[in-house]
Amino acid sequence: MQIIKKHILSEFLRILALTLVGFVAIFMLVEFVEKVDELLKSGMPFATAAGYFIYKVPAVFSLISPIAVLLAALLSLGILSKHAEITSIKAGGINIIKVITPLLTAGIIISACIIFINEAVVPAASKKADSIERKWLKKKSSIGSFGIHGLWLKNRAGIYNIKKLDLDEAILEGITLYELREGFEAESRITAKRADWDGNVWIAEGVSRILLDGSTPREDTPTGGFVLPGLGGPEEFSSKKASHESMNFKELKRYIRELEKEGYDTTRYLVDLYGKFSFPLVNFIMVLVGVPFALRPGRRSGLAEGVAVSVLIAFSFWIIFAICRSLGQSGIIAPIAAAAFPDLLFIAIGIYLFSHIKQ
Repeated sequence: MQIIKKHILSEFLRILALTLVGFVAIFMLVEFVEKVDELLKSGMPFATAAGYFIYKVPAVFSLISPIAVLLAALLSLGILSKHAEITSIKAGGINIIKVITPLLTAGIIISACIIFINEAVVPAASKKADSIERKWLKKKSSIGSFGIHGLWLKNRAGIYNIKKLDLDEAILEGITLYELREGFEAESRITAKRADWDGNVWIAEGVSRILLDGSTPREDTPTGGFVLPGLGGPEEFSSKKASHESMNFKELKRYIRELEKEGYDTTRYLVDLYGKFSFPLVNFIMVLVGVPFALRPGRRSGLAEGVAVSVLIAFSFWIIFAICRSLGQSGIIAPIAAAAFPDLLFIAIGIYLFSHIKQ
């Protein structure tokens, strides 16, 4: 039995390696085609350009691994079925479920590896890629960085710190502007609880201004609201919208704590926090769901069918995941339920399908 297990696992890993390399190559090719004009105009050195694309690979790898795992499970077992190897195993009185346990183990290991990559590799690689992009491809853009204390942005008005961005609703919260004198010396500090985009400018509410020369704070909210100087529209912040998603679990948790201390709603971020562990488990779930499909009676191992079934299962998961994430971020369901429900649903489906595998 050990020989059979090794044979099935090696077939699975071989196809998995091919699919991962193929998908990553396609993603990188598309990225290169989209960026080639900018790269040529920017004069970016070849080594820097190569590094830019290499830094993109970990995030792409994490993104495409579930469908690659699913496709590998379907094709590897499908090929064995086509060559009557599965039939021979059953005819020999061997329990088929015991034989395919290495695939389930591989799914768990892959999920753990993706969690590690997302926590230790993707954030660092994404920051490197963003740094190259800001330097070579967006020289005229504002200088900004996103961290556990929110967004820091320097422009002609001074230095902004924005605790929370909700670009879907065009709202900024927890705004602090440090106005500077010549020589980079702080002149005053303007704080605002919230700012809304009116189509042309950001109108702030709850504004106060403190002169940094020992004077006492005083309200400085003119009639009609205070216009935040030097800020463009929501599109200026579009590259920062998902910056918190590139944080690892520890960084995002600290960011959420900072927001909670100041009384901001963190529901949206809690969904993403829990998702950092629930979403990588989809690699195991794809094996759990894919194996019964591959072993169903009368199945053929055609590539087109394998791709079609993989897309169907993955697309179904993505729809449910997106719906739950949206409901969680809206506060309709608890954040932890929004992150866990898609996994639990597909695990239940996988267990049900496994129970109907014919021995």
